[in-house]
Amino acid sequence: MWKTIVSVAVWNLRCNSGNDG
Repeated sequence: MWKTIVSVAVWNLRCNSGNDG
C-alpha cells in the first residue's frame, strides 16, 4: 500500500508546488 501513499504524497507536493505561483 506504500505505492498509494507515495503517489498521493508526490501528487500533493507537485500540486502545491505548481499552485505556489
